[in-house]
Amino acid sequence: MTGRWLTGPDRDGGRPLVVVVPPGSTGPELLSGWPAALPDADVSVVQLPGRGARLFETPATSITDLADELADHLVSVVPDRWVLAGHCSGSYLALETAHRAVAAGRSPLRLVVSGSRPPYGLADPHSEESAAAAELLALTDGELKRRLGLDESTVDDEVVAAVLAAHRAAGAAAAGYRHRHEPVDIEVEVWRGADDDVVSERDARGWHAYALTAPTHAVFAGHREYFEQPRPAAVDRVARVLGTARGTQ
Repeated sequence: MTGRWLTGPDRDGGRPLVVVVPPGSTGPELLSGWPAALPDADVSVVQLPGRGARLFETPATSITDLADELADHLVSVVPDRWVLAGHCSGSYLALETAHRAVAAGRSPLRLVVSGSRPPYGLADPHSEESAAAAELLALTDGELKRRLGLDESTVDDEVVAAVLAAHRAAGAAAAGYRHRHEPVDIEVEVWRGADDDVVSERDARGWHAYALTAPTHAVFAGHREYFEQPRPAAVDRVARVLGTARGTQ
């Protein structure tokens, strides 16, 4: 089932599934805590070209192209009970993938967008989102290595080059992303950290424009660790949607 796109063991289809989309510039290792946190469900983290075990594949610079390929894979393997969750810029790919899953008749029970501003700011060249993407793309290799903490004395040159390419591709993908769909017709949850200095409450409310039914909001303690190191409150929300939380089975 997993193949190139999803981490985790093959599954028999009898258990609910959570598909987690990491930020575009990272590999699945960032969200590796989720499988152990949900023992009564299968959890797979999306593995993009140029990340994780696909490190030396050419990274994509189009979120819509990635969504086409990811959705093609998912709609053939997801069970009836599944949740799609995106974190940070991974929320954009999750949103695009959700639209395709709905169109294919394989809607997730819930779409979670976590730690992310809504994508409309990317269409404004003067927005904070556009400025952040432009800053990343303007960094020299040396500046980007320092930002990522890459030590060339201990990391192979080929690996360094692949990591830099993945980060630049992620920046280009975010900068070029434009959402062109009607609001998605599934239940949406918007998650953010109470101490997140990037995603404000106002930003979180902006996701209402992308869902046919008003999203549910959840605010967790801390910055982003509630998702990257899954906290019980976040895990329990997913488990309840899947029907695997204690007292809901």
